[in-house]
Amino acid sequence: MQELVQELADRADAINAGNVDPTIDNMLKITSDGRKLGLDPRLIDPSFEDNPDTKLNRCVENVARSRQRTQAKHKNSYLE
Repeated sequence: MQELVQELADRADAINAGNVDPTIDNMLKITSDGRKLGLDPRLIDPSFEDNPDTKLNRCVENVARSRQRTQAKHKNSYLE
């Protein structure tokens, strides 16, 4: 993952130096990729291993846990 962070930094440096056509790459794209990287690196590169500690996986676990707790009360859950 450090390699991906370095790639984002290198892309930003190239943009700031004026070496990149803004239709090809720009700071908005870099920011978007950085957010994806923070959620789950597989959103950038699907070959990354599934890590249970990513924000995305923790969110899925929280939703599943919440659904299990409330399943008996709410038979018509939105996740059924």
